[in-house]
Amino acid sequence: DFIKNQSSFANYYQGYGWFADGGLENMMPFDGFKINMGEAATLIYTDPPGGDLARTILSEPINSPWEIDHHAFEHSMTIVGVLMIDEEESMDNEDVIAAFSGEECRGIASLNYHPVADRYTAGIMVHGFEQGEEIRFGVYDASTGKVKELANSMIFEPNASIGNGLEPVLFKSVSIPTDFAVSQNFPNPFNPSTEIRFDLPEAGNINLAIYNLMGQKIRTLSSDNMTPGYHAIIWDGTNDIGSQVATGMYFYSIQSSEFQATKKMLFLK
Repeated sequence: DFIKNQSSFANYYQGYGWFADGGLENMMPFDGFKINMGEAATLIYTDPPGGDLARTILSEPINSPWEIDHHAFEHSMTIVGVLMIDEEESMDNEDVIAAFSGEECRGIASLNYHPVADRYTAGIMVHGFEQGEEIRFGVYDASTGKVKELANSMIFEPNASIGNGLEPVLFKSVSIPTDFAVSQNFPNPFNPSTEIRFDLPEAGNINLAIYNLMGQKIRTLSSDNMTPGYHAIIWDGTNDIGSQVATGMYFYSIQSSEFQATKKMLFLK
């Protein structure tokens, strides 16, 4: 069973009752609500706490670097998850998970202790305009003060309810290397293709090119801005005009504003 308004939500747990996974603690007059029931039941509405007749709006996490206007969107979906940062499950209620469509923030949630699950979870309401929008996620890591990318992505589905305290979504941070590094291509020798791996500790423009023994550039594999992380690019043994190169020794060179490295490889027919 599940209930939500424009900005917050709660789930029902057998043997415990309602828990405000997404911040919805009270149903207040003048708010609109959507209720999903697993079976027929009687709902009892008590007087609001303190007798106040006021709207309830979920406040944003205090330390959030993002903001969102819940009323700017037509639809929403909800997600309950746990957060793994660098392979450790977070119990820091100052960590903040955010959902994005492109560069636009679509939802924000901090971690809170979940008494049913006995762990820290985040209940995030993700807003959208239409089904099919791609949603990606990021996290503000309060322990470092840095924003990190999460490996998760989802397709927006209006009114979907994904995960709960007992079966949460696993949000995992993308592992970021600490140093620039370039690995030996594999396989080597190779035919017809080989993989070149490299590690980027920070974002930047990356130039990756193939040279012959005379130092002539025969193929540009990358000249794009790349995000931090572990990357791999395939070279299929062809030059810039699509012709297969001759058997022999070649060099691959990777360069950024902070780093440059060159390694050799052998192409066999």
